Amino acid sequence: MVGVPVVFVLVIVAVLIAVRASRSASSGPPATPTFDPRLIVHPQYVPLSGNAGGVTLHGSLYPGYPGRNTLRVTPAAGAIAPGSYLELVAVMPGMGMIPVKGRLAAANGAYKGDLSLPMFGNYVATVTLVTGTHRLRGTAYLSLPLTVGR
Repeated sequence: MVGVPVVFVLVIVAVLIAVRASRSASSGPPATPTFDPRLIVHPQYVPLSGNAGGVTLHGSLYPGYPGRNTLRVTPAAGAIAPGSYLELVAVMPGMGMIPVKGRLAAANGAYKGDLSLPMFGNYVATVTLVTGTHRLRGTAYLSLPLTVGR
């Protein structure tokens, strides 16, 4: 009768060894994700241009992809009136989107502020340069290009 418990224990040990071996053989090395690095969107400075009542504006936005972007705009004349600011109302032509609004404050020789753009593509912005009692209106063109393959 001593042989029955020993055989039972040996069977259980053999089953446990077999289960462990099958688990380690089937798991293999840990999986590593694969992706095409050209599909990663990298931050970039994107140029913008426009005018406000005859004042030419140049600038850039960063990081240049959907979401919150920081704009830096300078007038071609170079002089910024104290207390002045730029108002922008951007829309995507042909899309039924709600206009995106931003206000850029004068700081260190440029107008700076944030604008949250919802998607890649081209935008047209109504620009209002507010200087004391004057409100100069114009248009600026913004683009969030979807560039791949860098």
